[in-house]
Amino acid sequence: MTVTNEEMIVEIKSLDDKGAGRASVWRENEHGNQKKLRLTIPQVLPGEKVRFIVDKPERRRRRAIAEEQDR
Repeated sequence: MTVTNEEMIVEIKSLDDKGAGRASVWRENEHGNQKKLRLTIPQVLPGEKVRFIVDKPERRRRRAIAEEQDR
């Protein structure tokens, strides 16, 4: 089973060395086990809630682009 795209909303917890936001999500894999997905999302601030689409959520680490939101 391969999931191609998955939409998520997360809160940015911190910034990495390059200034991109860091977040993590616990999700179930195809066997029903909980796995942590570590996300790097550029152009966001800590504490900000962002909506984005992950192209291959079955991987451990992904770089995702946040969708534009009206502020």
